[in-house]
Parts: sequence; structure tokens; C-alpha cells
Amino acid sequence: MKFPIKKVGIFLMIQLVIFITLLLYYNKITLEYYINMSFSFASLFLLSALLIYVIHTGFFDMVTKGFSKAFSRAHEKSKIAEITPLSKLVSLSMKPLLLYGLLLILCMLIALAIYYV
Repeated sequence: MKFPIKKVGIFLMIQLVIFITLLLYYNKITLEYYINMSFSFASLFLLSALLIYVIHTGFFDMVTKGFSKAFSRAHEKSKIAEITPLSKLVSLSMKPLLLYGLLLILCMLIALAIYYV
């Protein structure tokens, strides 16, 4: 099995961004601040992954089509069929965001356990 150097490198870069954000926002690094900031970053990653998942399921395709039908004039009905669905336009994968979000939650939980012990 090949060691995923690229994924580890990206994860370490995310950790570096968290520490830089801690220094810029709080002007110091403490375990409590790290827990708060890593939770914020993990939430951002997980919510982004969830948004991409919802887009891929086609929910926004139906919403877009419904609004187009409701607010279009009679002579514009042919344009509605030509609109490319959002799920076809977004080609991002949610798996990396989900992976890094879960890893950040894991790091946050480990730091939280250390904080309370």
C-alpha cells in the first residue's frame, strides 16, 4: 500500500493555516484556541462537503427549474429546457472535503480530551 504523501501534506498545510489564523486572530496559541479554530475549520469543510452533496443529488436542479417556470413568460418556455442543471455544472468531489473535515474533527476531539484530562 502506497503512503498518501499528498494527502498528508495537504492536511499539514491545513494545520499550518489553522496556526497562522490563531496567531493573526488571537495573537497567541493555546490549546483552547486551537480547539475552537479547528472546530471552525472542520465545520467549514464538512458544510462545504454537504453542500456539494446536495448539489449533486439534484435538489437545486428542481428548485431552479421550478423558479424558472414560475417566473417566466409564455414565450420563454423553450429557454427553460435549455438551462444546464447545476448538478451537471459542478464537478467538485465532496470526498476530499469530507476526509479533511473528519480528520480535523478527530484532531479537535484529541485536543479536547487532552484539555479536559
